[in-house]
Amino acid sequence: MNKHTILVVDDAVEVARAIQRVLLVGGRGYNMLIATSGMEGLKIMQRKKVSLVISDYKMPGMDGIEFLQRVKEGWQDTIRILLTASNEIGTAIQTVNSGLVYRFISKPWDNDELNKIVDGAIAFYDMVSESKKLTGLTKCRTNS
Repeated sequence: MNKHTILVVDDAVEVARAIQRVLLVGGRGYNMLIATSGMEGLKIMQRKKVSLVISDYKMPGMDGIEFLQRVKEGWQDTIRILLTASNEIGTAIQTVNSGLVYRFISKPWDNDELNKIVDGAIAFYDMVSESKKLTGLTKCRTNS
């Protein structure tokens, strides 16, 4: 099994570290990266293969929606999750309905729910990756 890399982007580093701690419990073997701004997150994306991004919505400079839009444009296979405060639920629902993000997580989060959402996102990533690989193999055989 390939080790998946998860990038958490939040200007409040203590929030990002809390998410990191929750996701590392249980020995899933995720590589965890933290960025404290959208620009830093994009720089990490350019250097590392990231399976999943969890981004806060409210950040100075580039907000989470703009950051996740850029991730979608540059790294279509990366699964995107938006982290929102409970009073921003309408915005979060819009981003899911528009296809910008896979899911949203509201703050404060429930640790069990966070783990289930992330594990489901990683399973979805694996399923899509395997489907693309099989489609590629099928095309190679039909073109031979």
